[in-house]
Amino acid sequence: VGAVDKKYIIDGSSISPGDVLVGLQSSGLHTNGFSLVRHVFFKGLNEKEKRKILNKKIYSSKTLADILLVPHRSYLKQVQLLLKNSIKISGMAHITGGGFKGNIIRILPHGIRAVVDTKRWTPMEIFDIISKKGNVDKKEMYRVFNMGIGLVIVIKEKFLQKTLTLLKNEKETPFVIGHVEKNKGEPDVIMLW
Repeated sequence: VGAVDKKYIIDGSSISPGDVLVGLQSSGLHTNGFSLVRHVFFKGLNEKEKRKILNKKIYSSKTLADILLVPHRSYLKQVQLLLKNSIKISGMAHITGGGFKGNIIRILPHGIRAVVDTKRWTPMEIFDIISKKGNVDKKEMYRVFNMGIGLVIVIKEKFLQKTLTLLKNEKETPFVIGHVEKNKGEPDVIMLW
């Protein structure tokens, strides 16, 4: 909760064809998709069996519990950095429940669509594990989870290189995940597989 001067509100109304979608990494599931995670990993198990699975090493030296309990990260520092360096942010979408389509579409004005190219980044390993173990198809995974992208920032193309440089200088790994184009009628989000 906070306050902002009306002239500084970022509501997506200035999004236009040619804008670029820059994705910032998530730290994990970001508190979304846990109903599906419970179904995939714990369906039909008793408490002892659930604890055993939670304490099992999934990859590297991390247990499933370690992975699921990673705190949801804040993007305030990154957004402030861009604004302080005169990057005009046209819109932002926090990739939560509803995934890419359900969250990006909320910020798009009439007559606009976003095109997200899922080949532009590699999802975190936990998402691949969930997909394989639960036999969850790709479209459903991108509908439920952030797939490793926690925030999408929409900027004018002329700000792209400066944006990427600023973020990389702060040890961020930004991804150019798509673009905005004209669309007839209602806003839409196209996912490229």
